[in-house]
Amino acid sequence: MTDFQRAHLIEITKYSKPWQDAWLLENDGVIQRAGSQGNGSSVATSRDYRWNEFHGHVMQFPVRGAYWYFGSAIPWKKQADIFLEIVGSDFHFLICDFETYGNIMSASFVASAMEFMLYLKSKGHKVILYTNLSIYQEWINRYDRVRAGQFGLHISWPIDHIPAILGMVDIYTPATPQYRTDWLIWQYAFGEHDVSGCEKDVFNGTPAELLAWATDGVVEEPPVVIPPIGETMYTGNVIISKVNIREKMDPNSADVGDLYLGNSVTGDQIKNALGYDWLRIVTPVQVAGKFVAVGPTGTRAWIKITGTPEPPVPDPVTVFAEYKLTVYSDKSAKIELL
Repeated sequence: MTDFQRAHLIEITKYSKPWQDAWLLENDGVIQRAGSQGNGSSVATSRDYRWNEFHGHVMQFPVRGAYWYFGSAIPWKKQADIFLEIVGSDFHFLICDFETYGNIMSASFVASAMEFMLYLKSKGHKVILYTNLSIYQEWINRYDRVRAGQFGLHISWPIDHIPAILGMVDIYTPATPQYRTDWLIWQYAFGEHDVSGCEKDVFNGTPAELLAWATDGVVEEPPVVIPPIGETMYTGNVIISKVNIREKMDPNSADVGDLYLGNSVTGDQIKNALGYDWLRIVTPVQVAGKFVAVGPTGTRAWIKITGTPEPPVPDPVTVFAEYKLTVYSDKSAKIELL
C-alpha cells in the first residue's frame, strides 16, 4: 500500500448527467468539452450545446482544462480560433482531442493537428494532446512523432480501465506509445461506464503538483480547509450554492434576489467568504442596507450589508459586509462580528 494519492479530474461534456455538487467536492480539477467540428453532411464548427449549463460550475474548480474534438473537415486555424474564442482566459490548459471517429485519417490530418496545437501554444496556453494508444502508434508516431513529443500526453486505452475497476488508479502506470515514457493525464474511466456520465482522469502527480503545474506555482488565493462534518472534509473557496438577499432581517420579508457562490458566468457571486475577515458581494444591483441569511433553518444568522461601493459605481457593484463568515461542509455557517 502507498499513501501517495494522484490528483483526480472529471471531464464534463454534453454526455454528462445534470450537475452534481459532489463532482466539485470529489475532484481536484475539471476538463470541459468546448466543442467540435460537428458531424453530418453540413459540417460546421460548433460549441458544446451544454457549455453554458456547466460552465459556471466548472469555474469553481481550482484547476480547469478545456478540450476541442479536432476534425478533418474544417481548416485547423478556423477550429483553433473558435476554440480560443469559447474558452477565453478561463482555463489553465487546452487539449486537442485527436480521434478517428468522424474523421478522414491521413498524414495531413496528423500535421494539421500539430499546427492546431502549436498555434494554441503560441497564444500562451499550455497544450495537451489527447488520444488513445493505438491511434498514437499508428498515426502520430508514423507521421509526426517529433512535434507531438513537445506536448503533454493525455492517454486513454481500454485495457487500462481494468486497474481502475480494481481501485488502483493511484499506483497503476498506464501504457504509453513507443518513443514516449511520459504521460501527464490518464483517462481511466469512460462516461458510459460511470453513473455520472463523465470520463474520469488522474494527473501524474499529487493534487498539490497538479495545482502548481496548472498555475505555474502562482495561486491567487490559497485553498481554505473547511472544518469537517462527520467523516467528510472539503477543501476550496466555495461550498454553499446560493443564499438569499432579503429586504428585512426576516425570512418572510421581500426576497430581493439570490447570491450564487463562485459562478462567474451567470448570477451574482459571493467570493472569498470562507474564513476571511469580510464578505465580498459582487452583484449587478445595489444591495447595501439589505440582509443576507446564512445557515440552516432554526439557527440562521443574518448579515446586514453595510458597505457601499466607492464612486464611481462599478458595474457590477462591489459591496462589503463587515462580518467574518466560516462555512461548513453541511452548508451551515458561523457568523462572527468583527
